[in-house]
Amino acid sequence: MESRVSKKDFGWQTKVYLPKMRLDATYQMAGRILLIPLSGSGHLYIEIEDLDILLLTTTRLYEKGGFTFNNVTAVRVKLNMSRVHTELDNLFNGRSPEVARSTNQFFNDNWRDFYEALKPLILETVANIFYEIMSKVFHLIPANFIIEDIPTPQQLYGKNQ
Repeated sequence: MESRVSKKDFGWQTKVYLPKMRLDATYQMAGRILLIPLSGSGHLYIEIEDLDILLLTTTRLYEKGGFTFNNVTAVRVKLNMSRVHTELDNLFNGRSPEVARSTNQFFNDNWRDFYEALKPLILETVANIFYEIMSKVFHLIPANFIIEDIPTPQQLYGKNQ
């Protein structure tokens, strides 16, 4: 992990590497992915290998108990990976297990296209996960403990802020 802090607004740019990340969820769908008509509901997992994450964290400084803290207001992510493996259980509502197996195999063989189709959802999910974690941590640990020369909110934003 590597982080840089902007001296302009004290937002964070953080690079994180995860050898593997797995997202588990339940799904319900009636639509198309990569032109394949799909219906069903069940368990879904997505495993992403060699994941490079760039976190762009927007913060707003605030003061509490004589310390300066970061209030995380937004997290955006950019992702790079070497492979995505997906498995959707109960595709076609269990009516055709062989077609479901072939469809999952097709998605895994064409994982880049499948990832692009699901990219907005994956980016939002990863950003939300990091937002939840970072919000809680930064409300507990004063920014003064992490960044030596961090100004007070009054110094950064002015007296009326």
